[in-house]
Amino acid sequence: MSIQHSIDTSADNEGRVIACEFENHYFVTVYTPNSKNDLSRIEYRSEWDEQFLKFMFTLNQDKPVIFCGDLNVAHNEIDLARPKPNVGKA
Repeated sequence: MSIQHSIDTSADNEGRVIACEFENHYFVTVYTPNSKNDLSRIEYRSEWDEQFLKFMFTLNQDKPVIFCGDLNVAHNEIDLARPKPNVGKA
């Protein structure tokens, strides 16, 4: 087994990815950057998303990928622990 602690791009300078390679698959966990309420990190987040997706596709070309983590995305109230205080927030 081998372990990788980043996606080796300028977009992952915060150590948000751990990828473990096993014989028959990869296991990847991630803590996706938040864009912040004022969207001050939206550009960084967009670059990060693009680079992370590229990384995942590259791994998947080699063998299957099991993926988990916090994507910092909530499309519905059920996706939030405390939906009411988050109404109107990015």
